[in-house]
Amino acid sequence: MQKCNQVRRSCTSISNVTNFSLTIFEEQTMILMDRAGNRETRKLRRYSRIAENGALNYLLVFDTPSEIQGVAILGSRNPSGINGSSTYLPALKKIFKSGLEDSSRSYLLGTDFSVENLTGEFMSDFKYLRIEDRKIDRVNCYVIDAYPNPEHTDVAAPRLRHRHFMRKDNYFIIRTDYFDHLGRLSKCQTHRDIIDVSGTMWRGDMILMDNKREQHKTLIKIDRRIFSRDYVPTELFTKDWLLSNRHIKTIHDMLIENASRLTTTD
Repeated sequence: MQKCNQVRRSCTSISNVTNFSLTIFEEQTMILMDRAGNRETRKLRRYSRIAENGALNYLLVFDTPSEIQGVAILGSRNPSGINGSSTYLPALKKIFKSGLEDSSRSYLLGTDFSVENLTGEFMSDFKYLRIEDRKIDRVNCYVIDAYPNPEHTDVAAPRLRHRHFMRKDNYFIIRTDYFDHLGRLSKCQTHRDIIDVSGTMWRGDMILMDNKREQHKTLIKIDRRIFSRDYVPTELFTKDWLLSNRHIKTIHDMLIENASRLTTTD
């Protein structure tokens, strides 16, 4: 039990912070793949910031393809662990709010990621059990099962919800299996291209969500990552910011941005 608690504390203090709790700006490439092998590529930006009260705010802005340019997902996780999200459609100039109860089940804009996948699980909502260690891609891992906390559910015997595979050398969760209400494997999330960004903080530059039930996959590749509050001002996470369309890149913006990168590369 002592060893399990030690692993759990390490998981909380390192991996969850690594994934979710810093002020970060990212440019991402997202690839959606269906069962027939068809692919759709999207370019997007992600802004995330932790408030002083512990609330997590994030904003996803899609830049390409043109059909979804300017579409944005504004999400949050409050200090009590309750998730919520809203979707902004620039063509309609309207914001549509999603239900809080769907944070672990509803998928975001045709991807295989839910709000909960983006914000992380709230530790007090689960009970954790360490099971037999395993090797994943020849890497030694702790294996930790997450069950709904009996205090937060009416189910007499809650079923397994998540199974985490955490590297022993740096305590980073490289894979999480998700199970449905019948205990069947529904999704598998893996992190690859793991890099050390600050000595004790690790992040994956490739994140794959494999939806077993829908036979659909979503791959996220991090093209650029900046840890800076200047890149993520608090006004980004307001409905007024979205309704003003200040988040939408113009063709002029994109040309300047590409020229700047070419100059930097040279």
